[in-house]
Amino acid sequence: MAKPLDNLIGARQLKAEPSSPAEIDALVKRAAGLLSDAGNPALGPPSRFSLAYDAAFALATAALRMAGYRVDASRGHRALVFQVLPHSVDAPAE
Repeated sequence: MAKPLDNLIGARQLKAEPSSPAEIDALVKRAAGLLSDAGNPALGPPSRFSLAYDAAFALATAALRMAGYRVDASRGHRALVFQVLPHSVDAPAE
């Protein structure tokens, strides 16, 4: 599982860094709150989409942190968190 993620360390896109249960809990709680807000029909579709996207990003970040990595580069970090998701959760890309 870690091999593709380890390759990104050399490319300075990821850093190996242990996570804490408190950090993971905070990310999951953030995602739950954002998803709850995204379900508010009083908000417009663009706002609801943005909230849902931020929730997905929080969950993908939690998965990456649980795998023992964090994003190293600031540019393109959101895309990278989603691109490595199959490796951080050890799941098929499909």
